[in-house]
This record gives sequence, C-alpha cells and structure tokens, in this order.
Amino acid sequence: MWWWAVALAESPRSVSVEHPTWGFGAAAGPWIVVKTPNETATTDFDAALVGHLGVALRPPVWVEVEAPLGLTEGGLRWAPRVQLAILSPGARLRPSIVAGVSGQGATSSDPTAAAPTRVVPHWGAGLAVKAGGPWFRVDARHTIDVAVDPANPQHHVTATLGLEWLPVRKVEPVAVVPPPPVPPPAPPTFQVQPAVEVWISHPVCAWVPSSEAPALIAGAPAPVTVVAAGYLPIVVDPASTADIVLREAPAGGAVVVAAAPGDHVFVDEVQVPVSAAGQAILNTVSPLVAVRVEGGGRRVETELAPINGWGVWYRASAPPVLEIRFPQGSAAPPPEASVQVGQLVSLSGDRRYRLQGSYSAEGAVAANQQLASARAEAVRKLMVDAGFDPTRIEVLPVSSLGTDDPAAARVVIVSSTGPEAP
Repeated sequence: MWWWAVALAESPRSVSVEHPTWGFGAAAGPWIVVKTPNETATTDFDAALVGHLGVALRPPVWVEVEAPLGLTEGGLRWAPRVQLAILSPGARLRPSIVAGVSGQGATSSDPTAAAPTRVVPHWGAGLAVKAGGPWFRVDARHTIDVAVDPANPQHHVTATLGLEWLPVRKVEPVAVVPPPPVPPPAPPTFQVQPAVEVWISHPVCAWVPSSEAPALIAGAPAPVTVVAAGYLPIVVDPASTADIVLREAPAGGAVVVAAAPGDHVFVDEVQVPVSAAGQAILNTVSPLVAVRVEGGGRRVETELAPINGWGVWYRASAPPVLEIRFPQGSAAPPPEASVQVGQLVSLSGDRRYRLQGSYSAEGAVAANQQLASARAEAVRKLMVDAGFDPTRIEVLPVSSLGTDDPAAARVVIVSSTGPEAP
C-alpha cells in the first residue's frame, strides 16, 4: 500500500513548512495469483508495476488511486483501485491500512489466463520509512476474485517496494509588527499630610521640603530612610518612588523605672537596658504595661499606665540583705540555707555579692574569728554550687556585730553591690 496519506513535514514543529495534502509515487514487485480449481491450488508469479496518487480528506483519512499493471504469460493484468487509507502520523516511520475496490481483469493468449474486467474488493497494509527527500515504502494488497468461477475463487496478492514524494508548500514568513512602546511611568508623588519638612538619610543628609523629596530620592544610589516629625520612618527604593506615604506615629508615653545598677528590668517581657545610675527608660504606645525588676535576690512586679505625651515613674524596692544564722560553735549552714541561697542566685541579675562572717562574744576571740571565716566560706560554697560566678563574690574580713543577742551575732551577712568590680 502507498502511504502518502498523513506524511507530515520533516520537522513537525517548523513554522516555515506546511503538512502535505497530496502525494505520488511508483513501485514494483511480484503479482501472485493463487488458483484453486478442483480443490488443487496452483500459483502464478508475475511482475507488476504500480503508480499511485493520493489526496488528504481529513488526516489521518486519505482517498487514493492506484494503477497496478502486471506482466503475465502471453498478456497483461490490470487492477485500477480506489481506496480509503488510514495513516498513523510519524516523523520517520508511518504504518497504514487501506480498503477499497479494484477493476481487475487480464488479457492473454492463454484462454485460461484471460479474464474480463470485474469489480472486486481489496484491502491491505503498508509501512513507510523517511529517507531524506522521498519515502521508501513497502505495501501489500489482497483481493478475492469469484467472478470467473464462484466455486473456485482466485486470490490476487501484490507486494511492492517503491518511492513516494509528498510535496509541501513553503510558507512565507509574516512580518511581525512590534508592540507600541510602553508609556513611561507617572512621575513620582510624595504624600505627607500635612506638608512638612522631611529628613532624608545618606547621601542627602538634610531636611528638605516634602515637595523636593522625590527628585532627591530618585537620584540616590541606594535606598534611603525618610523621617518626619510625628511620622514613622520609611525606607524608600529610588527605583520605586511612585507613591511614598509617611504614616503618623501613634502617640505614646514614657516609662521610667528607678532600680539599682545590675538589676534586670523587663517591660511587657522585653528587657530594657539599665544605666549605671540604675535607670531604665522606655517609650511606648501601649496604654498599660507590666514592669518586672529582678536583681540582688529580689523580684518586684507592677503595672503602669503611660499617658500620651507624659512619662510615668516607678521606684523599685532596695535589694534585701540576707542573714544566715549558724548554731553555736558550728560552721555548717542550716538546712534552709540552701533554699535561701538558691533563690538569691536565681534572682541575682548582674549584681555582685559581699559575704561577711560574724561571731558572738563567748569563748576565745581567735577561735571565734576562725569560726566566722569558715562560716563565710561555707556560704560562698553554697553560692558556687548553685551556679553563681565565684569571681563575683567578695568575702569581707570577719566582724563582731556588738549585739547583746549571741544568736544574732553568729551569722553570715550577704549583701549585693553593683556589677562593677570593687
């Protein structure tokens, strides 16, 4: 079968070549006739030439005309055909199937080989392979002729090999009209209500009227910060200055906490730095804030309500002085001392501690002084075991408190100082 039907262009994606809509070709091969008279089959082999022409109806369906001509003994065979072909598209390999009718007949000096022209059905298959310009094709057709002798039909098979051409039309390129140019962006606007002077950061570094700001920002080599009194600052990219809007800063108040150097001050769980004088200052827009002060073994908490444009002040209580009492004649801390020291360490802040051991008047002075020093060292060990930095502990010389209560004199006094080294 000749498969010129659905042959696509060499490059299916090319925009310069259309798909073929017709084709033509020629082939040659054997024409085989199988006769079955008296139930004894005989076979004749003749040579055949075939020409073809095809037109696409609607791919993959084509209508085709073929003109086979065979050389038989003492004459000629013919079988002009009209057929429909269904072709499988492919860039290099295309199988196909066909079906149609043939006007089959023969002339021969042998009366047994001659046959009048009669219409018979035929069918077949084919395969084409792309070979540069033309296609190489191999096809087979089969008919059953019962017109001569209905009781003994004849089978005609043609098998051919040939070439096929599929003309295509070049498509002239269509000129592409470029789109109209994009209009330039609208000039930048700078919105500040009311109109005020604004500060533009480096490289301008100046206060300028808001009406002059767009040109200065557009010429900056990098993003700049724009600030105006009563407005929140904004970072502006010089390449994106279509609309620059400064938003009014919300009104708020100040919180001033008077603590001690080395304390930790938190406002709404945010730690606020404490100055060397013990002051922590924070501007806020919250109508109510929670304040917490930790350090020196204490924790104090309160709530403050700043008023717009005003400051509210709070003084934290002084850090406590801890006294750890010891039994007479003993340097072993009492059981509750571990709990007291653990709380002191956990709430120490950045403060330092001073330890001073004391003794009562009973007994020898030298022995009592040695006992007081051992008591101070025992408390120091408790603090270090609780995780406190030993470099932030200072042990003072022992002392007699001069009290009339001997139990009150057998103590170690723990007091806190600022974070600076003594």
